Amino acid sequence: MSRRILGRFLVLSLFSVLLFAAGLLAQAHKSYAHFSHSPHYNGGGVGVGPYYFYEALNPEFASPGSPTGIEFSVQDTAGNDVHNIKTMVEIYDGATGERLHAFPWTLNDVGDFELFYTFPHEGNYQIVLSTAAPDSPNTGTDPPRNILSSNLNCNCERGVFNVSVTKSFGSIFYSTFFSGAFGIIAAIGVIAFQVYRARNRMARSNRNIGFIDRRQLLQYAVMFSAIAAGVVHLTVYADHSTLNVDYSIFLLVAAVAQAAYGISYAIFTLSTDANYVKDSIESTKDRHRKFMTVNLFGLFGTGVLIGLYIYVVIFPPPLSPINQPEDVDLSGVLDKSIEGFTFVGIVFLIIWERREMRTRLVRSDSKL
Repeated sequence: MSRRILGRFLVLSLFSVLLFAAGLLAQAHKSYAHFSHSPHYNGGGVGVGPYYFYEALNPEFASPGSPTGIEFSVQDTAGNDVHNIKTMVEIYDGATGERLHAFPWTLNDVGDFELFYTFPHEGNYQIVLSTAAPDSPNTGTDPPRNILSSNLNCNCERGVFNVSVTKSFGSIFYSTFFSGAFGIIAAIGVIAFQVYRARNRMARSNRNIGFIDRRQLLQYAVMFSAIAAGVVHLTVYADHSTLNVDYSIFLLVAAVAQAAYGISYAIFTLSTDANYVKDSIESTKDRHRKFMTVNLFGLFGTGVLIGLYIYVVIFPPPLSPINQPEDVDLSGVLDKSIEGFTFVGIVFLIIWERREMRTRLVRSDSKL
């Protein structure tokens, strides 16, 4: 029964991931805005004429009085990069409508570029991006206008973005974001601990079953850490969509695979360990094969994820449009720390399992 449940769960998990990935690929453009991450705040996109404008702030939770990068990515409606395009950028005060600054018409080799501005105070602002053909006569800066999206007498296309500058919203957002992620991990940990306590009490009340030892405690820790790493991947997978949709698909697959491994391990452990002492040699060998299959899957997958992370923080990732290594951030360090513990834990579990299997086989041969 346990093998059937485990097999069905793994097949269903794999099918769900492939179905979701196929949906993403079917809806994906050829390329996306080339930002370091998908902005949660102060970012967006708008279709204007033959183009699609993407905008993001860096940092996205801009503070007054601090230099802020205004990132743009201009593409055509098919999602292809645009080259040799003239641009002008204006910044208006959202409350008064006054134009605070204007970056003059500039010919850009590619539609991806960044400008820097220091917002003077808290509040809302409008950022206007104007684009024109490389041979257009547009030079200098156009005069301010009341209707920001109007291209009257401009010979250009204009897109308007609304941004908000605050002092503390970024701290509130990230506190809520990480509290939610850690809350899920904590909930899983509490459930695993309650199961562990219940099995420990059962073991103490049954003389035929030994006390839960260090190996079984490590089994619960590995299960918990694998699921926790999957939760971290699930919280960050959407941030990579602007670089390449394949990155998001890979992170989503990694998250589901880690969760599937943790849950599969839980199903396997709870359904087999209770009768392990009373099992026959044939049953023990069958259990050993399933144990090694599940753990080698986890060991190989975790090792690949750790190796890939080390690679992408040293070298530019494959298919990266910005040709730069990934930044080392809190979520990445947290995830790789959890995966490092998972990897070491699986190694110890495999060693202990092989030793116990050899011991049982030696005892069985001596009885014969």
